[in-house]
Amino acid sequence: MPSGFELEKKFFGFHPVEFIDNVINTVSDYIGDCANSLESTLVHLASQKVKGEQKRVKGEDAADFSAIQQQVHEGVERVSQLFQKQIDRNFDKYELYVFQNIFPVSPEVACATLPELQDPSARYTAEAEEALDKELSIVRTRIRMLRSLSRQRRAGLAAGEGDLCAFTGETDTSFAPRDMAMNEILLCIAR
Repeated sequence: MPSGFELEKKFFGFHPVEFIDNVINTVSDYIGDCANSLESTLVHLASQKVKGEQKRVKGEDAADFSAIQQQVHEGVERVSQLFQKQIDRNFDKYELYVFQNIFPVSPEVACATLPELQDPSARYTAEAEEALDKELSIVRTRIRMLRSLSRQRRAGLAAGEGDLCAFTGETDTSFAPRDMAMNEILLCIAR
């Protein structure tokens, strides 16, 4: 088994090469199952046709069924080989892509998620935790203020909406100031 994926093996809990091999082997098994199923279906259809011909011809020049079975087997085998060749070529591309783009784990990510790779001196200190708590408190206060502002604006808009509609003569209040206020609130939150 190739080395070079030790970090990925620890991170994912399995070796990437084993994973790819299992995927390829599973697809190959499915191709084999499909070929067997196709062959049995074609042989069954051929036997039905031969039986029909035997009844019609009454046994005189009826086709040799074993020759038909052999032809079906050879044809399915050729189709299966062509199919497998195409899949192998595409799995080579898949394998390269997965090894280059999916499985690589950066040391930073591995160190952040795997306790055995974490540096004990890099853990949070009491000062860092206190600073985070202060930041969280500020963010919570800001959220409370924005919610309060939102409630106040909605109450004011609901009262003013009727006046505005009466003044302009509009009867549809589905969009108007309510949506503009919501956009303002979203802009405030985004800041």
